Parts: sequence; C-alpha cells; structure tokens
Amino acid sequence: MKRQRLIVPKDVRRKARKQVYERLVILLIGLIIAYVIVDYIYPGLLDTNFGIGNLSTTIAVIFVIPFLISGIPFRIIDRDWWGEIIRIDTTHNKTKWMGYHTTVSSRRIALIKTKEGKLYEKDIQYEGDKHCGDTQQVYSVGDKVIHVRRTDYLYPVREGKDDRPVVCVICGATAVIERKKCALCGSSLEISVEK
Repeated sequence: MKRQRLIVPKDVRRKARKQVYERLVILLIGLIIAYVIVDYIYPGLLDTNFGIGNLSTTIAVIFVIPFLISGIPFRIIDRDWWGEIIRIDTTHNKTKWMGYHTTVSSRRIALIKTKEGKLYEKDIQYEGDKHCGDTQQVYSVGDKVIHVRRTDYLYPVREGKDDRPVVCVICGATAVIERKKCALCGSSLEISVEK
C-alpha cells in the first residue's frame, strides 16, 4: 500500500523552520544573560558550581534543563501527520480579572487518530478565538486535519461544499476557504494530502 504524501508549500516549511530558529536564539540569549547575571551576583560560579558537583553539572542545570523544558528539541524532531478528530474537550481555567469584568479562560483540546492508529492530543485554540470570539466553528468531531511539522496550529481539510474557514498553520489566523494566502502573515493556505 502506497503511503500518502503531504503537500506543503515551500514558504510554509521555511516560515515554520524560521519560527523554531527564532525561539532557539531567544532562549539561548536569555540563558546566557541569566548565566551572566548569576555569575555577577555570585562571583566564582565556575569554581563552586553551586555546590552541586563539577562544571558539566552546572552547565546542565543552567542551560540544558531549560532548553529541554522549552520544547524546542521536540519541535526540531517533529514530523508531519494527518488524521481525524475523534473527540474535542473543553477545559475551563481559573477566572481572570479583565479590567471591569472577570472572564473564564478555556482551552479546547482535540484527540486526533491517524490512519496508522496513533493518537495525538493537540490544542486547537486559534487566533480567531482571540479577535472575534467563537462565532465560527472551525473544528468539529469528524473533521480531517493536518499537522505540519514545527507548527502550532492544525490545518482543517475542507472537502465538497464545506465552506467553513481554514486556519493558517504559521500564525493561527482564520481565512475563508477561497483564499490562497493568509492575510495576516502571507503564508500559503494550500496544504493537502496526496490523492
């Protein structure tokens, strides 16, 4: 059986890589600044190693552990996949004070099953949620979705007369299905699975 290939425009791949590299640079700059500040506050850091052993242990604590926690290594080894949404859960977080009123923040998480039978949980918040509320239903149970490696957002596959909006995998903005490019970041919106 021939495996279906994902067709992703080159500009989307390039922007996804760029996002990861930008996050990596920001993280490394932050870690170096933190190291310099700690070394300035506590001179002789390299000699004492916080009392936790040798220099390599100190470097691991200051650099490697935050690097792993950041999720960047997982972005680097991420891969493409597609599947069908089999469940959507909404979780409500604590109430937040927003100026003159309070609001409950919520997250929507989709459980997606791939053709190979693997299950993925993915956050399906999108930028449209923040700007125009939940006026348009973008994702629903039974929808086929595509995850492009190194991106945050799922691309909903629209077939037949389904004219619901699609989501840009780079910035998360919603767009009408007829658009070829995202109005917010200019990324291509023509992602598909080979027939």
